[in-house]
Amino acid sequence: MDELEDVLVLVVQERRFCTRLSVKGALES
Repeated sequence: MDELEDVLVLVVQERRFCTRLSVKGALES
């Protein structure tokens, strides 16, 4: 269970990072 939770946390963080990058790119262009 702990390992699964760690993976979920990483996935959520990556999604936030990707959305942040896409938003930043949309604002710049």
